[in-house]
Amino acid sequence: MRVRVVTALVGVPLLLLLVFWPGGAPLVLAVGVLATIALWEFYRGARAVGAAPAAGFGYAAVWLFLLSAVPLLDSVPAGSRATGPPLAGPRADFLFQAGFALLLMASLVAELARRDRAPLRNLGPTWLGAIYIGWLFPYTVRVRLAGAALLARLDWYPARLPDWLASVDAGAWLLLFTLGLTWAADTGAYLVGKRWGRHRMAPVLSPGKTWEGLAGGFVATVLVAGLLGAVCLRFPLGWSLATGLLIGALAPLGDLVKSAFKREIGIKDFGALIPGHGGVLDRFDSLLFTAPAVYFSLLWWP
Repeated sequence: MRVRVVTALVGVPLLLLLVFWPGGAPLVLAVGVLATIALWEFYRGARAVGAAPAAGFGYAAVWLFLLSAVPLLDSVPAGSRATGPPLAGPRADFLFQAGFALLLMASLVAELARRDRAPLRNLGPTWLGAIYIGWLFPYTVRVRLAGAALLARLDWYPARLPDWLASVDAGAWLLLFTLGLTWAADTGAYLVGKRWGRHRMAPVLSPGKTWEGLAGGFVATVLVAGLLGAVCLRFPLGWSLATGLLIGALAPLGDLVKSAFKREIGIKDFGALIPGHGGVLDRFDSLLFTAPAVYFSLLWWP
C-alpha cells in the first residue's frame, strides 16, 4: 500500500500536467509511448506461451491508430461549435483504412518468409494486441482533443464554468472526468475489497476481487460522477450519472480481460515498470474500456 501511495504522489501530478498542457501534444506523445510499452509487455507474454508475434507491424499499427486520432489531418476551425462526429474527417479516415490494410497484408506476406512460419499462432496475438491496446488506448487522446466538440453535443460550453476554470480547454476537463471515474472504480474496489471483501467474484481469473469490492467501486464511481461532473464541472446531471454507471460496470471488466490474459500466460503482472502496480498494461487496463465509453456516450447521448 505504501508503494502505491508513493507512486501516486509522483505519477498523478505528472499525469495532470500532461492532461492540462495546452494543445495536448505532450499527452499524444505520452500515450504513444505508453501504448508501445504496453504492447511490448503483451508480446512478451505471448512469447511465453509459444507464439512469435510480428512485433514490428504491431508497433507500427499503434502509431498509425494514434495518428488517426489526432485532428492534424482534418482540423476544425478555431471557435467552431460543430456537433458532428469529431476526428472523422476524410484524410484521417483514409490514413487509417489504407495504413491498416497495408500493414495487415504486409504482415501476412512477411509471415510466409519466416522459417518457423505459423500464421495463426504468430499473427493472432500480433493483431489482437495491436487492436486491443493500439486501437483502444488512443481514445484518451480523442477525448482530450475532441472534448469541446463532444461536450457541445450536450450544449455544454466552458462559459458555464467560473472564469478561472473556463480558460482551460474543455477536453482537459473531460479527460480529467474520465480518469477520475476510472480511478474511483479501481480504488473503491481495492479499498472496500481489502477491508470487507469476503465473497470472491472471479476466483479463477482474479482471486483477489470480491463482490463487495465491485459494489464499493461502483458506488464510488457514481459518487465521483455526481460530484466531479455535475457539481464541479457542471456537466448535465443525467449524463454524468449515466456515465458513472457505465464506467462503474466497464472498469472491472477491463481489469478482468487483462487478468484472463495473465492467467493463460501464467504470470502475476505484465511488467514491473510502475512500482506497486506492475506494468503499463496492469495500470491502464481499465482505461482501455472507460475512455471509449466516455467518447461514445457523448456521441450517442440523446
